[in-house]
Amino acid sequence: PLEANKLKQQLQIEGPIILYIGRIAKYKGVDNIIKAYKIAKKEIPNLNLVMGGKPDFYMEKIYQEWKQKYKDIHFVGFVSEKEIPVYYSMGDVFVTYSYASEGFGLTPIEAIACGTPVICSSMIAYKEVLQNNAIFVPPRNSQQLAKEIVSLLKDDSKREALIKKAQNFIKRYSWDSVGQKLEKVYYKFLDN
Repeated sequence: PLEANKLKQQLQIEGPIILYIGRIAKYKGVDNIIKAYKIAKKEIPNLNLVMGGKPDFYMEKIYQEWKQKYKDIHFVGFVSEKEIPVYYSMGDVFVTYSYASEGFGLTPIEAIACGTPVICSSMIAYKEVLQNNAIFVPPRNSQQLAKEIVSLLKDDSKREALIKKAQNFIKRYSWDSVGQKLEKVYYKFLDN
């Protein structure tokens, strides 16, 4: 938390933070995250959006235009592995909103591990892994995404309950837990 507070000061942020860390690519739904942020900001005027990540080749021009157009959005560029936990800890809600059929990424798990609640697209991979430990929103629905962001940020008990439930869930993904499960598989294989 101390490092997260320093980062907030460095970025000159006051108020709640929506966080996105990932590739800045169209299929990642970043345009929908920005639209949802603009809608949610009408209900939470001091709301902030921090977007970390590099744009892919096709988004570079649009990304530069966004940086000029949206002065109230903090585009922080590439975030190193060392800095990522600090960013997650700083965020009040982590949003990942891909609409492409892709495998499950680690960012929601990393956010949960840092105590940040997750809102993500209702794609099968996310629902299968995260189960009921995140809030799921249909892809390309900025209105619904904004509604869920506002609901989570305005309802502390809902937010805290989701964090607590997700923290218990995340223990399954610790190195110790995964190692023990893998060890059992090896022993079972060797016994046969």
